[in-house]
Amino acid sequence: MMVNPENEFRLLSMTVFLEAAGESEEGKIAVANVIANRVADSRYPDTIKGVVHQPWQFSCWNQGPDDIVWRNRRLNGYLESPAYLGSMKAAAGVFFGLYAENTEGSCHYCTTAVVEDTAWAKDQTPAVIIGAHSFFNQVA
Repeated sequence: MMVNPENEFRLLSMTVFLEAAGESEEGKIAVANVIANRVADSRYPDTIKGVVHQPWQFSCWNQGPDDIVWRNRRLNGYLESPAYLGSMKAAAGVFFGLYAENTEGSCHYCTTAVVEDTAWAKDQTPAVIIGAHSFFNQVA
């Protein structure tokens, strides 16, 4: 199967936007790094599409990757917004290896406000906290 780099970049940008639109540049880069870390880790699919479309891994895709109505509703009017452009910049920096890895190798993150209510995260120690997200590199 041939991977289309343009589609991979678009999915990375959209996922960063949908997961971290309100975060700082550092936070957006961190979310992109988690996706890149998963692609590089043999426990996960080896494409961005495979990683972000894994069921129940990235909440922005929980309604399914093919739900066009949902996706268009979430993205309508945002593609030219500063938040999307910032997400695209963060995605490009990670995609092309221009930004340093800033999550200490994390393959997971969770909104810090709900860590204690999240079964997989509540007993874990975050590797780093950036903005509203806690990043984890070891998940039991």
